[in-house]
Amino acid sequence: MPSTILHLFLPDRPRDGEGRSPARQLAHLLGPEASGLLTLLEESDTALTFCAQAEAAPARAALRTLMEAHLPQLPPELYMIQAYPAPEEPAVHRNDATEAPLNEDNLPDEPKSEDTAAPRPNPRDSAPDDDNDEAILPDLTARTLAEIDGLVGMREFKELAHEIVTVAPQVRRHGSYRSFASQTYLFVCNEGDGLTTCLKQLCRLLDACELFQTGGVQHRLTEASFPYPRGKEGLKEPSLPMTAPGVEPLICLDISEWVGHTGEPTFRRWLMKLMQQQNGRILAFHIPYVEQRVLQTTLLDLADLSFVRPVVLDPHPMDELVAISRTFLEKNGFTLDEDADSLLEQRILAEKSDGHFYGMNTLSKMAHEMIYRKLLYNSRHGLTNSLIQANQVSGFVPAEASATAAEMLAGLAGLENVRSQLNAVVEQIVYARQNGMSPPCIHMRFVGSPGTGKTTVARILGKMLKEAGVLRNGGFVEIHGRDLCGQYVGHTAPRTESFVRDALGSVLFVDEAYSLFRQEGDGRDFGQEAIDTLITCMENYRDDLVVIFAGYPDEMDRLMKANAGLASRMPYEIRFANYGRDELCRIFLHLARVNFECSEAFCTAVQNYFDALPDKLLGAKGFSNARFVRNLYERTWGKALTRSRLGGSLTLTPEDLANAGRELSVEVRQRSPIGFGR
Repeated sequence: MPSTILHLFLPDRPRDGEGRSPARQLAHLLGPEASGLLTLLEESDTALTFCAQAEAAPARAALRTLMEAHLPQLPPELYMIQAYPAPEEPAVHRNDATEAPLNEDNLPDEPKSEDTAAPRPNPRDSAPDDDNDEAILPDLTARTLAEIDGLVGMREFKELAHEIVTVAPQVRRHGSYRSFASQTYLFVCNEGDGLTTCLKQLCRLLDACELFQTGGVQHRLTEASFPYPRGKEGLKEPSLPMTAPGVEPLICLDISEWVGHTGEPTFRRWLMKLMQQQNGRILAFHIPYVEQRVLQTTLLDLADLSFVRPVVLDPHPMDELVAISRTFLEKNGFTLDEDADSLLEQRILAEKSDGHFYGMNTLSKMAHEMIYRKLLYNSRHGLTNSLIQANQVSGFVPAEASATAAEMLAGLAGLENVRSQLNAVVEQIVYARQNGMSPPCIHMRFVGSPGTGKTTVARILGKMLKEAGVLRNGGFVEIHGRDLCGQYVGHTAPRTESFVRDALGSVLFVDEAYSLFRQEGDGRDFGQEAIDTLITCMENYRDDLVVIFAGYPDEMDRLMKANAGLASRMPYEIRFANYGRDELCRIFLHLARVNFECSEAFCTAVQNYFDALPDKLLGAKGFSNARFVRNLYERTWGKALTRSRLGGSLTLTPEDLANAGRELSVEVRQRSPIGFGR
């Protein structure tokens, strides 16, 4: 009777009371013998493997019946079943007339009593060699596997590595090299989350396990992309690289732009052609970290022409990022002392503060910066040690201001209304926590024109909430609204969640958040999906996160009216008024007095300049307030510098101010009001 191998891939959804994933729940319910037809072979958190004594179609049907009976909460679109013919096994241990003659390769085990029966060996602990069936892994395989196990995170890749080591002896014994190579891999991860590291280790593991018929095969990694055709360019099908003698490449193709389009005829024709050209080479595909439903759809489209094994590399949480940073340093021969190590998390948070973080790539850059600082310090002080101290780390970490948050807020020009509102909010939160009350939701809207202090105040608020014991670290992560949107179907929600993870314990400042609501007629506009995801995160992490939406009053009002759920989770609105003439003058003189001696005549000229600013400019929607002032100041001292090079002194004069003011006024008249100071 024909037999079929079935692979069942399930999402790692909410677990039961004993912490078991849906796959583990099903395996527990079915037991070793799933039914008269299906036998459970392997299990993990996200996949089960069965052997069925039937053709593929009835085997799939039987497995679906079991799914519906035992896991009815999982609709069919949330899991995937792959089937392929089971390899023929040698005829051993059969109780019929076709029993194969016994030899040294298929001797039956001696019978053992229940009391003396040896435990079943774990295939991860041993993989017999073809020649001598030693119960230990060859040195190279063991070393490679140990390196993979030493990687931080990457659970599914480690499972794949152990699976390859387990199956390798059988592949070599049966000569099933082509069957093994026909398997492709789908790596699901974001930039910097370890894809290249995994692929290089996979090359090493394939070499160590000798999974190709020809001896002495070396694997090399080739990475390429397969862009989605746009405009008149048409589809440019990538060609596979030529195979050098004695070299089998591992080819990874980035098909990220095809997510949501893998069912199109163009892609399927290319995939079929690719499978025909494979010729024993190992193929892998890469897509971004996407939603489970999108991953399942992509897998189904690929599985029509290839047996695909998904490998999901989850984004690294903060503790793993810290561990990876230490590993980078240790591999280069450096370690951190206790004080430096305590700054490491803050150093990573500083890298994340602008909303741009590239995982291991950023961590590697960060490690090399610290190493260089250490080497420079050693050179200047005649040292040779490799212990990185706090002064080699602190230069990259924003220094904690000696002033309290309240003092910093009080030092800002104007903003009296803002100060009173924020102090009231913080006081309410602290009172609720101290008295065992449910603390209020503290997500906020900062509304006002550019340059009115919204970003500065948000940074101070993070510090204020840390001092009050509300936030763990009081950090600050700033992004633009459209940064939350992914590039492909199913990419937006994981991308939004990653920004939230980066900002936990801190303030997440979303500038021009209403850009998410704009309908641009683009089918790939994912603004609403980003908003929905953010609403969920705001509720789930309300005790460890402050989300601030910032932007113009009218646009912010429209966004809140269009989304009642968002408005209810942002009960506080802080209005930032445009600065008046006296406040603008104070800001200018404060900037000037930091670096220059300002004469009485110059101060008078500054006051007169701002007194003469027209009401139309000050009241314009796009007037950039403090940014306008900074622009004017930088132009003024630039004029002074030019004049000093011609024989004058480097002092600020009324003439420098007048010349800078005329230049700026001309540019202002030529621009739209929106963009002052930008």
